[in-house]
Amino acid sequence: NFDYDFIDLNCACPIDLVYKKGAGCALTRRTIDFERICRSVSCLSTRPITIKLRTGIMTGENNAHEIVSLAKSWKSDYDD
Repeated sequence: NFDYDFIDLNCACPIDLVYKKGAGCALTRRTIDFERICRSVSCLSTRPITIKLRTGIMTGENNAHEIVSLAKSWKSDYDD
């Protein structure tokens, strides 16, 4: 057991090995899976959850503002 202040979901890794497996920054294109992860963590933790994102995956394709808007609604139903 240990104490923690918050959970940081790192969804920013651009390394090809990670990206090609659908993880890291690729999660911003897999919003259904990303939502499942966020909701699951939110259900299991009473602490704040942060998400580390890139502004976008490809040059000129900035989508972080869209992901942030979606993520605000991904809190678990048990959150206040």
